Amino acid sequence: MSTYAQVITIIFRLLNFVALIGLAVYVFKAYLLDRVKQQMADQEATERGMQLQRDAMARRQEEITGEIDQDAQLCMELKQRVDRWRRVIDTQQVQQKKEQEERTQRLQQALQEKMERLVYNRVLKKVMPRALADAAVQLGEKYSDTQQGRLFTNAIITHLERRGS
Repeated sequence: MSTYAQVITIIFRLLNFVALIGLAVYVFKAYLLDRVKQQMADQEATERGMQLQRDAMARRQEEITGEIDQDAQLCMELKQRVDRWRRVIDTQQVQQKKEQEERTQRLQQALQEKMERLVYNRVLKKVMPRALADAAVQLGEKYSDTQQGRLFTNAIITHLERRGS
């Protein structure tokens, strides 16, 4: 083959190649370019939406973290209040128990005193008439000789009877 034929072959090959590239560009623009542009736009919209979601989630996470911190603070304050109330209640219970014991002790003491007075009065009622009779006899033996002695004896017996009743 001659150089002339080779040049023509190369030119036709280039023309065929250019035509093939032109056809590929035409098919690409006619059928594929819109789809590729739409897919790229969809991808960008998806990425933008995901970025907005990520930003919103980051803000929400910060809000939740703040709320958790506030809840933890409130929980701590509530715990401190409960502890304070528990101490106050314990103090009140100890004080009430102490007061109850004091009242019980005073009541027992008053009851003991009343029982002692009751026993004393019973003994006094049993012993006093006999003691007065014995005293009257003994005083009568000593002071019955004179009128003044009998008056003195009667005054003493009357005084003792009044104290005994």
